[in-house]
Amino acid sequence: MNKYNSKVVFDYINGNEIIDYNIDELEDDYEFMMMVINYTNDKNMYNLCGEKVKNDYYFIKYIVDKFSND
Repeated sequence: MNKYNSKVVFDYINGNEIIDYNIDELEDDYEFMMMVINYTNDKNMYNLCGEKVKNDYYFIKYIVDKFSND
């Protein structure tokens, strides 16, 4: 089961207010950002990731594998 429900992901993507979570904490959580990237299929969402996520080996590997054709 996912740590975050789809409503939180949709609210984040659409720029809606997220009451129960801090945006900085969400952007520093690689699981959440993976959900966002999976839903949007947009490699530019990587730019919204926090530094913790940008430096995570498994997250980078995931991004490279997901967008290997680009």
